[in-house]
Amino acid sequence: MRTPATITPGCPSRPQADSPVRVPESRPSRRSAIAALMGAVALPGLAASAAAAGPADHPDRQLLDLGAEYDRRQLIEDAAYEQEALAWAAYEREEPERSDVLRHRLEDHLVFQFPVSLETDTIAADPKHSDFYTAEEVGLLRYAPPPLDPVRIAEQRQWAGEIAAEHARWTAQCADLRERTGVTAAGTAIEAAVKAQREVARRIATMPATTIAGLQVRARIYADIHGIDLAEEVSTADTTDRLMIFAIIRDLAAMAGNV
Repeated sequence: MRTPATITPGCPSRPQADSPVRVPESRPSRRSAIAALMGAVALPGLAASAAAAGPADHPDRQLLDLGAEYDRRQLIEDAAYEQEALAWAAYEREEPERSDVLRHRLEDHLVFQFPVSLETDTIAADPKHSDFYTAEEVGLLRYAPPPLDPVRIAEQRQWAGEIAAEHARWTAQCADLRERTGVTAAGTAIEAAVKAQREVARRIATMPATTIAGLQVRARIYADIHGIDLAEEVSTADTTDRLMIFAIIRDLAAMAGNV
């Protein structure tokens, strides 16, 4: 399960996925985790619980079906991410260029006292080598204190307005291009796919398991959500609770025939 990426308004670059529901700060690739969990890396127990449907009268029939539904939702999510990649590729071929009006100038900060965020690294004597104003910085222009020279107050306000107007024009171009290339639609599809898969995961989490096969379904879904790659060696530097989770999941994998 992935988490939908977020797009900063007006930002033309590919977004980074945030992770409000996962415990780890980072996770291995989803495909490697799923490969391990589906038995591609010597985990026959978990593979059997996912790939083999079992008899219709299996005590954990609902859990097994939900495990299969989770996997089906994963395929839908994968397709949505692949479509997003194509859409971003199309976007980047036509990405709107920013005007030099949006570049930092030394005068902006030495005279006009415009704000600078931590994201800005370079403000050069030649503005062509300076970073562009971020959306945050543009939003703060209106709060800049007046220049020490009162004569330049009107000039400061006019220049701040020109920067804001140009930024608004550029962000509108970006938003329009995201619509035309399918980036926006792909993002919506990803959010819907992830939401649907989370709902299945929640049902799995709240449904009691009465067999090893049922527990295996729950274990592999937990591993996927938390980015646990069972193909990796367990580090003794891990916390005790993480080591315990690894042990439980690996034990379940070893119980292939005990359904």
